Amino acid sequence: MAVVFRDFVTVVEAPEVHPGLESIPAGGTEGAGGPTRRPRQVVDSLVPGKPIRFLIVSHHHSDHLGGIGGLAGFGTTVLAPAGDLTAVRLTLGAPPPGRAGTTARDGAVEGVARRRVITDGERVLEVWNVGRNPHTAENLFVWLPSERIAFQGDLFYYEVGGPFPPSGRGRMNRFFAGWPARHRMEPKAVYGVHSNGAAGREALRRARS
Repeated sequence: MAVVFRDFVTVVEAPEVHPGLESIPAGGTEGAGGPTRRPRQVVDSLVPGKPIRFLIVSHHHSDHLGGIGGLAGFGTTVLAPAGDLTAVRLTLGAPPPGRAGTTARDGAVEGVARRRVITDGERVLEVWNVGRNPHTAENLFVWLPSERIAFQGDLFYYEVGGPFPPSGRGRMNRFFAGWPARHRMEPKAVYGVHSNGAAGREALRRARS
């Protein structure tokens, strides 16, 4: 997800190939770097000249933060859960995906313990930490209050035309569906990194029941 502000862009998640740990060295890394290059190319083509000022990663798993070295540049601040800062700094200090030799630049890293607001005076983006949940100890999601859109990673699963909730995801969906309701948010649409399409109010209601 990329959110365009007047003078900068905020990118949400830095996807990368998730290594398989069934073998040593880790397998399943073919194509590393591709998931990172694609969003970078899209941002550069749609909003040329606007820097990525903020890069938000929802949690420490590599398929969500593994590509930060390829997305974060000079002047980028990486926002992550407060408890995941060590993982973020280690990832920034590793060679960017698909490239060897040099490491990523020393990036500014900021932990979000509860809530962080990004604004240019017109558009507002809120970053929320839901705390302990069925998936991780901490997890961030993005809330656009004017548009009433939420974007999350591994907190809510929805597939257009598929079973709901997807197998094994009921507990996770129930947790997240109740979170906005308790915080007086009424999402019109919930998008997810691992979802196909947007979940609407009816899906959130069903998940809570």
